[in-house]
Amino acid sequence: MTGKEIDPHTALTGEISIFGEVLPVGGVEEKVQAAVEAGAELVFVPDQNFNSSLLNFGAEVVAANNINQVLERIFAEEIKESEENILTAKGAV
Repeated sequence: MTGKEIDPHTALTGEISIFGEVLPVGGVEEKVQAAVEAGAELVFVPDQNFNSSLLNFGAEVVAANNINQVLERIFAEEIKESEENILTAKGAV
């Protein structure tokens, strides 16, 4: 989409519906643990699977209920630059 690589220290789990909803999956604790052991520092999990025990693995665990939440976090810098470019272009017209 943007040509930007996702930070290799980011992990995601869950199912995405055709409406962009992040749906729950099984084995989330094991998946978070495996991701952290593989070097993940940021892990996105379905909101419905989130529980406080996921915070004990040493990574930032973010609960998401929509893929847009994930994309906005991962591509925050690109979104900000895009908005600035749009505002600059509008001001130049």
